[in-house]
Amino acid sequence: MKIQRKFWIALLGSIAVLGILALWLGWTAIYGNNLNEDKLPYDLRIPPGSRFEEVYHRLKSDSVLRCPWTFPIVARLMKYSRGEVPSGRYLLDTPMSNYELIARLRIGEQTPVALTFHNVWTYRQLAGVIARQLWMDSLSLVREMEKRIDDPSNDITTHNLLSHFIPNTYYVFWDISPSSLLDRLFHETKKFWNNPKRQKRLQHLGMTPHEVYTLASIVERETQHEAEKSIIAGVYINRLRKGMKLQADPTVVYAVGQYDLGRVLYRHLQHPSPYNTYKYAGLPPGPIYMPSISTIDSTLHARKHDYLFFCAKPNREGTHAFSRTWKEHLRNARIYQRWLNAQVKDAKQ
Repeated sequence: MKIQRKFWIALLGSIAVLGILALWLGWTAIYGNNLNEDKLPYDLRIPPGSRFEEVYHRLKSDSVLRCPWTFPIVARLMKYSRGEVPSGRYLLDTPMSNYELIARLRIGEQTPVALTFHNVWTYRQLAGVIARQLWMDSLSLVREMEKRIDDPSNDITTHNLLSHFIPNTYYVFWDISPSSLLDRLFHETKKFWNNPKRQKRLQHLGMTPHEVYTLASIVERETQHEAEKSIIAGVYINRLRKGMKLQADPTVVYAVGQYDLGRVLYRHLQHPSPYNTYKYAGLPPGPIYMPSISTIDSTLHARKHDYLFFCAKPNREGTHAFSRTWKEHLRNARIYQRWLNAQVKDAKQ
């Protein structure tokens, strides 16, 4: 009897230990950290149409999971392992249990992408910059942009389309649709221009947001010096008010489509394009470049002065000499040309 009794005690004890061990393993599989900390942060991107097996394979092959075999078991318990799963971008930057990770993936709790864009000449270039940061191809975005052009209910044209985008950082979901993205960006542009201070400056200048954006795009290509932007904007406004042609070299670069053109020559000035401000008076029909916010605001606060001309100074800093008369401008141009010739001569020696 004693032997039999000891046997049952030992058996029950073993079962209890195994039960406790099973409970501990189960709790650990569900609630214990299952991410390799040396792999964090990990940027998990799940394209639309993905299935659980693809997500699991990616996490397993990149060694993100500490115990890979537990992940599908918990996923099955949480009903995440069948069919198509929510798409999106999920930044895994802290230790996380299977339960926490799967709960987040199951409801599509995404990490927004910091979408940025600037330094583009055309809306097609812009589409390429945006598409490289999100789950969309540039062609689908261009098509959606051009749908807005064809919509008679708005004021968007091929020429002014770029002016409906303000360069900045926008937090959006990685799998956002082209249509939803444009709705968001156009809304942000309206907010930008509805700012009371900007509205007041627009009224003071007697210009529309599109006209200011277009002028700012020229200023952006003329100088990178913040202190000069409002002065150059003032030069162009003076010329517009006097009915003078802007004669802005950057508009010629845009007109000929050679964006890396180092020097504008006489033959380029004859190019027949409405963007060529050497041939046609007034502002070009649309922006030639995407100006920064600082350039837009500098243009809105164009400096009041009597300057009608400006010319590069004889230095390597990219600053300009401003003049009121053609005679002064010619003198500045000759000084710069002599300096430029000297630089060429020194380079050859």
